[in-house]
Amino acid sequence: MKRQFVQSLLLAMLIVVFANSAIADKGTVSLAGRWGFRLDADDVGVAEKWYGQKFEDTVKLPGITDENHKGIYKNEKDEKRLSRVWYWKGPAWYQKQVTIPDSWAGKKITLFFERGKDIRVWVDEVFCGWENTLSAAQVFDVTKAMTPGKHTITLVVNNAKLPPAGPAHAVDERTQTNWNGIVGRMELRATEPVWLEDVQVYPNAAKKEARVRAVIGNITGKAFSGQITVTGSGKFAPKAEIDGELLNKLFPK
Repeated sequence: MKRQFVQSLLLAMLIVVFANSAIADKGTVSLAGRWGFRLDADDVGVAEKWYGQKFEDTVKLPGITDENHKGIYKNEKDEKRLSRVWYWKGPAWYQKQVTIPDSWAGKKITLFFERGKDIRVWVDEVFCGWENTLSAAQVFDVTKAMTPGKHTITLVVNNAKLPPAGPAHAVDERTQTNWNGIVGRMELRATEPVWLEDVQVYPNAAKKEARVRAVIGNITGKAFSGQITVTGSGKFAPKAEIDGELLNKLFPK
């Protein structure tokens, strides 16, 4: 019975995840390709407002400075750890021009990086946030800055600043190296102006139920009426209640 309950719960969770993925895929623009590039050895880029300047050099993203042959040429040959031909530790700036389609007007627009380091983001000259997680994707809300038309995205990635966990294998020269750049998927995403901001599931196998707590985001400036559907299989029927922050519960028949 417990196994059947867990299977039903997992199915419900997967449906929510796949539904959000399907929405994103309809309004996604890949940012992979050539990006403007500039090293910032003296860490003066923010003070000198490099986000308002055009970069002459270029690199390929997703990728890292090592792959793009940027930084200090060292050509290491260490027998006790990974050896790096090209080395960079510090701020590196990346820049790309994009065009936002008219169909994205009024939608929520986010900038998605699957893996990065300490990153700050500007759209044109508007600061749009800072992230330093390495173990999960970084997502920046750029809705207010990304109106239909042409815009310039500028990032500064600083691998001299360690992630919250501090020194670890994820930034160690003996394992992954302390690389600088963006790896994995990188894209702009447009979704509807009312969306599921967060979904959390709290199972209770003993009671054969689960609490599904969801937070709804709304940038329309107006009250919104809608329906949330949670589905599953087995002997458990979903029941949903909507009231500001959404609280769903799965009850046995």
